[in-house]
Amino acid sequence: MQTTLEMADSYQKDPLFHEALRFFQSGAWESGQAALASLQDKFPLEPDLRRLRQEMLLRSRVDIDEQEDRVKAMRRRILLWSVRLAILAAVILGGMTAFRLYATWIQESWAVAGENLGREVLRVEMAARFRDAQELLRSGRTDAALALLDQISAQDAQYPGLQETITQAQHAQDLERRYFQAMGMVEAGDTQGAMAILKDIYAEVPYFKDVKLQIENIENQFLLGDLLEQADAAYTAAQWETAISGYETVRALNADFKSEHVESRLFESFLNAANDRLVKEPDSLTAMEVAQSYYRKALVLRPGDERIKAEQDAARQTIEARLVKSYVEAAQAAIAGQGDSLEALQSAKEYILKALKIYPEDAGLKMQNILAAAYLRAQDSFAKGRWDVVIDDLELVYSEDPAYASGTARQTLYEAYLQYGDFEESGGNFDTALDFFKKAAGLAEQNEQGSLDRYEAQVRVARILGSQGKYADAIPVFRAAIDAGGLLEQAKENARLAAALDQAEKTAGWGSFRTAFRQFQDIIAAYPPETEQVAYVVQSGEYLTQLANRYNTTVGAILEANPNINPKNVTAGDTLVIPVPTNP
Repeated sequence: MQTTLEMADSYQKDPLFHEALRFFQSGAWESGQAALASLQDKFPLEPDLRRLRQEMLLRSRVDIDEQEDRVKAMRRRILLWSVRLAILAAVILGGMTAFRLYATWIQESWAVAGENLGREVLRVEMAARFRDAQELLRSGRTDAALALLDQISAQDAQYPGLQETITQAQHAQDLERRYFQAMGMVEAGDTQGAMAILKDIYAEVPYFKDVKLQIENIENQFLLGDLLEQADAAYTAAQWETAISGYETVRALNADFKSEHVESRLFESFLNAANDRLVKEPDSLTAMEVAQSYYRKALVLRPGDERIKAEQDAARQTIEARLVKSYVEAAQAAIAGQGDSLEALQSAKEYILKALKIYPEDAGLKMQNILAAAYLRAQDSFAKGRWDVVIDDLELVYSEDPAYASGTARQTLYEAYLQYGDFEESGGNFDTALDFFKKAAGLAEQNEQGSLDRYEAQVRVARILGSQGKYADAIPVFRAAIDAGGLLEQAKENARLAAALDQAEKTAGWGSFRTAFRQFQDIIAAYPPETEQVAYVVQSGEYLTQLANRYNTTVGAILEANPNINPKNVTAGDTLVIPVPTNP
């Protein structure tokens, strides 16, 4: 049994459907096909539409075939007459040559030839008419078919297959007469009588015209009557929401069915249902939203009713204030304690958007929406390696709120600076790469717990300075990186490291900055910062920059510790080794 929603979406109420039926009944196949094609685009899953369109295609094909057959028949006749005329001309020529010797014989032969020719012409003509009559009958043009059959019967009542074909044509003509009688009864409102006739036709020929669809239409009329009766009973019993459901179902199935009565009752039901909600649940936000929706629906029916407008405005103002407050509270609750969760931020963004629909000019709501959208877009772009988009979005977020998403916005921006700098460095654009590495180093300085991010950024800055030949400038940056990475602490227990550091410092003190630069590079390569390896199982919704921020490490360090993972597809259930610095 169809649900209310399904009935509401029925193709049978669409004007295109009724237009297609009129074309179908009149034999205007091409127009009917165009209407059904548009209707099928709107209702692609309706099997009856497909069957109806197939029948129209078949009948249009029959008309085309009929025309083609007539052309072919005409060509055959012309050819036959041409051959016979040629024969006749030969006979005449031969007769004229031997006329004097065979006059009597020629006369007799001519008479026989003429008689045979007449019989052959008549046979060909009758065969062509019979074939045409059969084609007309198949295409549903019974009147034209019977006219041709009557002509054949007048010439030869015993023509093979004639009587059977006449019987078929008369039956088809009777079906058409009864069908159009039923359609007239539908127009006159006698649906019961029409249904009886259509069912009889359906029992004889199930696929005759659109008889099945017409039966379904009438059954829907009966259904509408039952639904309206139930809605009226609910209205009388002051069960307003039940009445609304019933009247709306009737309108959805057929907007013209007793429209004046349905709309009047539906309008009053909207008002009464809204008032009931507000009286019974005065402090309920949900009740106020429902009441507001009823007022809106009532105004759609009667847009000029001032009483409804006043009640709606009062309810709307109260609802709006409560809704915005509830949405903001819901957004805050979504990110409370999990501000770096993409799912929480997406949920919060949806609440903010709802609030903005009510107060679209609220500056605070606008900014919250902009920040959430930029952050979510940046995380998606980060996974795709679109570093420029990440940087544009997160520079805005960081400038407005440096601690956004529990600091993950800063961490993601830092990682994007490094990645973009690496990309520019690989292309030989050292000045651009240096700018991005310096930005990353600046962000790292804002994170008091982030020793690894300071180390990574400073090592890159020193490396670029060396690539530019600025060895003296690179030495202090290397020193800062060594301090951030905890190498000075390591040197207290590692004599070889201590000696290497001492030698690099002496070389720098002698002014041999190029050599000192290489010595510091060798130290960086040989002695990475000490970390504690923590095994971690990724949870749903977690991502690399979030984990890096949470454990005061970096995405680069995580990827180095997990060479087999796909950085663009870290999923729930993956086990990661997270390197946590021991010297934060």
